[in-house]
Amino acid sequence: MVRITVLAVCLLFTSLAQGQTRIAVASNFEPTAQVLADNFFDASGERLTLVEGGTEQLAQQIRQDVGFAAFISGDKARVEQLLEGGMAVEGTDFVYATGRLVLLADNPENEQGHGPEEMLREESYLSLAIPHARESAYGEATAKVLDEMIGSRYRVRREVQGNSSAQTFQFLRSGSVDLGFVPLSLVIAHDIPEERYWLVPDDMHDPLEQAAVLIDEDSEVARKFLEYMQSDEARQIILDAGYE
Repeated sequence: MVRITVLAVCLLFTSLAQGQTRIAVASNFEPTAQVLADNFFDASGERLTLVEGGTEQLAQQIRQDVGFAAFISGDKARVEQLLEGGMAVEGTDFVYATGRLVLLADNPENEQGHGPEEMLREESYLSLAIPHARESAYGEATAKVLDEMIGSRYRVRREVQGNSSAQTFQFLRSGSVDLGFVPLSLVIAHDIPEERYWLVPDDMHDPLEQAAVLIDEDSEVARKFLEYMQSDEARQIILDAGYE
């Protein structure tokens, strides 16, 4: 009897796992994706499992065929690469948002009375957190901003690199660094006051376009969710979250 019960439980959990609709979500978009997923559940009764991570990390997992139904990327490049490699469904990709980059300070002003932008230009800081350039478009944008603002004068006292936007943001949240480049969306999601960050002009780097694509052609739930992401309701939620 015990064996039958254990077997039944195992079969139940296996069935539930197989029935999950797993969506890979770039960490900068995860708070917004959760709101969209909740709304989608309320309207359809279909529950999604969001798996957060760095854009490149998630793309590598998709190449290894770990069972994602869709990919909400932190850039366009990884989606295009997956399509070229036959790992995503042709004709289902779209740009769902354009992100903004901010320079966030642990404190609104330092001892010299400098705000985030002045702290960077004058190098009156002790430590800096940046997203890894190989992991995300935000990291690539950060590298261009640093080159334009400081160039050859750039001296790293203590630089830490995050493997995702969320990890870079956490360095600042924990007080481990003075300054850091992070997505505006994470700043808004955590209700951080405007005096603590500088919105980087978007002409200082390439557009931070973020794309989504269907991975599992047979997943109607994922397909419907991507369609919902393109609705007027979802678009307004995305705009309110700090995207364009």
